[in-house]
Amino acid sequence: MSDIKTDVEQNFVTFLREAKSLGLDLPLEEYDSVVVAGMGGSGISGDLLKILIPNITTVHDYSLPDWVNNKTLVIACSYSGNTEEMIALYNDARKKICQVVVISSGGRLREKALKDKLPCIRIPFGIQPRASIPYMLLPLMNILKQPIPDLTKLIEALKSSKIRNKAKELAVKLVDKVPIIYSSQRIYPVAYRWKTQFNENAKIHAFSNAFSELNHNELEGFVHLKADFHVVIIVDDEDNAKIKKRMAITKKLVLSKGVSVTEIAITGKKLFNRIITELYLGDLTSVYLAENYKIDPTEVHLIEQFKKQLK
Repeated sequence: MSDIKTDVEQNFVTFLREAKSLGLDLPLEEYDSVVVAGMGGSGISGDLLKILIPNITTVHDYSLPDWVNNKTLVIACSYSGNTEEMIALYNDARKKICQVVVISSGGRLREKALKDKLPCIRIPFGIQPRASIPYMLLPLMNILKQPIPDLTKLIEALKSSKIRNKAKELAVKLVDKVPIIYSSQRIYPVAYRWKTQFNENAKIHAFSNAFSELNHNELEGFVHLKADFHVVIIVDDEDNAKIKKRMAITKKLVLSKGVSVTEIAITGKKLFNRIITELYLGDLTSVYLAENYKIDPTEVHLIEQFKKQLK
């Protein structure tokens, strides 16, 4: 399995280029609803897609919603192809006569799809699952006929030293802190991705929440602090003006309680480009933070121990 830091720093752009044509022209029947299912680093792709296509349903579980039928397209995403929940969900989809597509690098899920003569998009093996986002997200967009914008400017931005320096600076600020990541509800999957990358790569607790819900409850948590927090607020160009006002007021109140805050404002005309840039910055920050802690971001020992005990 490759090194997560290498995958993020050097290969992410390559993954974007290679993934752009995956999933085109699949032989699909008509459908009137879509479910994208996955867990962990595979499942986040469906949540990110939901920012672009709000009417899809995402599932992170063993089974499908009761309402699915033979007019439902189910896309099962599992990098390894051996994710327990996705194998169970695949069987549930077959039982409910759904149309099924699999995205995987191999494993039992791919074997099942091939045996059942169902469409299966094979993605490259040997990548850390959480670094394989381009290989999950772009095929999903192709399957659902969501246009992928020209990647030239995006790739230039991702390759620039500017974004790496920003990630390194933020990683230094986060040393010995507990990150709390906030965003609007409309791009919340990006904030959640930041949280999970800090969990897996830096091996620390991190938390995330969305505006404006957090103003109705979590804000009070800054009165009686029990840890040394650092708040990151991700502001998207197209966030509602009322949400941006809430972000500004929240930032002032949090700072007044002695908690440090970093605001991340990604601009640009294309929502897809902003999402990828916001996500990439979080990925980089998490591996640089791991580097500051002098720990290997690659291994996930507790998760592997859990899987062994589960078997």
